[in-house]
Amino acid sequence: MSRLGGKRMKVCQICHSHNRDEAKFCEHCGSVIKIKEAHRKVERQTADHFCMNCGEKNEQGARFCLNCGQELLVSQEDQMEKDQEDLTYEGTKDQEEDLDQEEDLMDEGTKDQEDLDQEEDLIDERTKEDGQIEKFTHQEGKRSFESKDDELESPVSPRLAQFCPECGNSNSAESLFCENCGADLRESFEDPVGEDPDGLYGESSVEEDWENYSRQEQKKLSGKNKVLLGLVLVLILAFFGIKSYAARYFTIENQIKDFAIAIEKGDNKKVSQHLVVEKCEVTPETVKPFIKYMKENKKGIQELKKWSKKDIESFQKQGIIKQSGKIYGLYPKYVFNLPSMSIDLSVANKGADVYLGDKKIAHANRDNYTKTIGPYIMGKYKIIGKYKDKKGKIITTRSDVSPENPMADIDFQQIVIPFETDLDLVDVYVDGKKIGQVKGGRGEIGPLTYHKGLTIKVTGKLADGKTASKTYEVQAGEFKQGEGSPAPLQFNLEELDKEVLENFVKDYYQKISEVTQSKTKYDQASFADEFFIDGQNNEAFKGLNKYIQWCRDRSSKNTFSHVRFDSVVDEVNPLGKGVYQMSYQVRYNTSYPPATHKDERKEGFYYEDVKIKVTGSKDGKPIIKFIDNGNGGKKNEDNHPELG
Repeated sequence: MSRLGGKRMKVCQICHSHNRDEAKFCEHCGSVIKIKEAHRKVERQTADHFCMNCGEKNEQGARFCLNCGQELLVSQEDQMEKDQEDLTYEGTKDQEEDLDQEEDLMDEGTKDQEDLDQEEDLIDERTKEDGQIEKFTHQEGKRSFESKDDELESPVSPRLAQFCPECGNSNSAESLFCENCGADLRESFEDPVGEDPDGLYGESSVEEDWENYSRQEQKKLSGKNKVLLGLVLVLILAFFGIKSYAARYFTIENQIKDFAIAIEKGDNKKVSQHLVVEKCEVTPETVKPFIKYMKENKKGIQELKKWSKKDIESFQKQGIIKQSGKIYGLYPKYVFNLPSMSIDLSVANKGADVYLGDKKIAHANRDNYTKTIGPYIMGKYKIIGKYKDKKGKIITTRSDVSPENPMADIDFQQIVIPFETDLDLVDVYVDGKKIGQVKGGRGEIGPLTYHKGLTIKVTGKLADGKTASKTYEVQAGEFKQGEGSPAPLQFNLEELDKEVLENFVKDYYQKISEVTQSKTKYDQASFADEFFIDGQNNEAFKGLNKYIQWCRDRSSKNTFSHVRFDSVVDEVNPLGKGVYQMSYQVRYNTSYPPATHKDERKEGFYYEDVKIKVTGSKDGKPIIKFIDNGNGGKKNEDNHPELG
């Protein structure tokens, strides 16, 4: 242990530098300073000791010059004190050896009582001179040791204090390593004065040092303030940017559009948030019938997305759209304020129970029981009726209701439905559920329990390989048992599109135009097989063939040039099993060679009740042939009637 300026100092065992008493690590080399508090070192003797290098006056026992750091010559007494100092600061690796050495020193002190008395005198003398050493000044213009010691002792010295980046401990400015944890301070601290790395012997005054320190701290604070200010500005801009975007997003037009999209997607939670129905609890579960009803009207949903400002204002005046609270406490929230609906029940049989979903809503205590139930959110509902007949069999029926048709007619009437189809094999469905197949183009469906909305559907493959279907909704009172034999339902699936038939007729007359010229090859058998049932044996073909042969004969004699046809299909009616009846108009435009001096002749014919049949398909197109020629064509136009 050493003293500097009256202050207790620790000496590093590695580099022999002086450190503050509370330091755990050397401020200059970072080594651990190991101390045994139980063995305090005897104070050094105080005497003048001049440096051989710079002539500086140092206290006796000092090993290095306080001014230039030069190692000082030591006396035998100094060496004894050094041994005693080493004993005090020896590490903790071998405590017993340290204690033994100390006992030896004490024995030696007992043997040499004179030396001990001399040492006590020196200690007394050192105590008297402490005050003088504290006032000692190295040279004019330099700091006193007292001010230097005070700066070393003060953790808040404006010039000498620096903080460890690892543990935050306050260290003196000249410290190269943290006194508390030993961390390297060389990279983290820059002397505010600039020229003196130790910061002990600078030429500036304390006031100048404080000003330099203040400037450094102000620069640091200024940088931090700029960062904080920038962050605050970014947050402010972000806030107003988000607020501006939200204001545009949460407009009434966008809220209505989002409502329509939620219906399309079946988002019952979002729909329930923008729907209000008087006297009804609006929840994600209770809005499902509303969504089902709205999704059946896709056109209405698309129009809802495109409501104009004028439309919205009109609905606001009617109270259909109104404000209800705010979104995030900032933006008006708009909801649809819709009326409720009631359901009118009509139950035919006494003892029947009526259900809405899994909930029983009525019990018929008499025949032709009626009751009004509600209110409900506008939507499409399925009402179920259950009845036990005389044999104990449970008969179930249903009735679908909507805002346009709120009547639920629960009737347990049994019906049988006969039907016919133009296909030999069809699949039969009741209310969308397949119940079987029917062969031969005719069959019966039932017995069934009638209910409102009962549908019958048949599907089958056409001659061109495509699948077709037809659906029929049975009306109340139809197909009652015991009321004679009702007419069968007709399911003609092999229906040709009118455009397809028009193309067929045009192709037919184009072929006739080609073969009427003698220079064109005419294979009447192939022609007949392509366009007529039974080929050349078809009576319609025989009549047409006479016309073709007459034109070819006149063409060969150069008294006829060609004939061009214009045709239009007026009407098409399916007759079943791929047979159709059609009516069409055709104009014959006949041209003659110049030598005949004849103008083009235009003749119009109207063909009525012409029968055709689909016999198959080729390349995805139906194969169509004439069965007959109908009325044979009635002339309705002729610009040269004199030609006959």
